[in-house]
Amino acid sequence: MKNVTDYRIVEGSSPSSLSGKVQELLKHGWQPFSSPVACVNANGNKAIIQAMVKYGQVNSG
Repeated sequence: MKNVTDYRIVEGSSPSSLSGKVQELLKHGWQPFSSPVACVNANGNKAIIQAMVKYGQVNSG
């Protein structure tokens, strides 16, 4: 059974900057989780964020 084994949030200041970061993570086995969200970050700047996850096997036993 596949389960989420790692989770992170990626932030970009524009759709193109977020896209570049997501594309790089895809090369390393990360997958987008849900849709990107526009928000205001901790510094008060507009941002677009994307949750990214890695899936793996979980041993039951």
